[in-house]
Amino acid sequence: MSSARACRAILGRKHEVNGKTVECKPAVPKRGNMQSKRARKIFVGGLLPSISQEQFNSYFAQFGEIEDSVVMRDRVTGKPRGFGFVTFVDEEDVDKVLLNYQNNYLRNKWIEVKRATPKEELRDSWQESDKTEDVSNENLFQSRTSIDTEDLCRNLCECILSDD
Repeated sequence: MSSARACRAILGRKHEVNGKTVECKPAVPKRGNMQSKRARKIFVGGLLPSISQEQFNSYFAQFGEIEDSVVMRDRVTGKPRGFGFVTFVDEEDVDKVLLNYQNNYLRNKWIEVKRATPKEELRDSWQESDKTEDVSNENLFQSRTSIDTEDLCRNLCECILSDD
């Protein structure tokens, strides 16, 4: 069914399968919605322990309208963990923050800002790397660079905390 005409013909009418009427619809991957949200969400690292949610929001509001934001906190102590996430309404606002990369200072401290990676992509990338790399389980973490390990830890924290 490579032609658009054939696809439209199938999608435009109802069909019967095993005595039941069914309607064909185009498939939309689940990741389609996540890509849009992913493109609007950033990871923010290097936050001071004394940073408040209000200060966090105030800083990022200069780049655009914020849909959601969170300064991650320890579940037991409630103390900030030094990182957070911001989801903007528009993708363009993420680009503004990233273009300002070297100049992102919050309370006189430089903060690292990068696009957030959805946990599904993290799982997929680790599964793919397990298939393509010839590394034993004992040496798996030794084969990663320290930057990979830092990113893994940050994203693992995001996964754990967002499952609640």
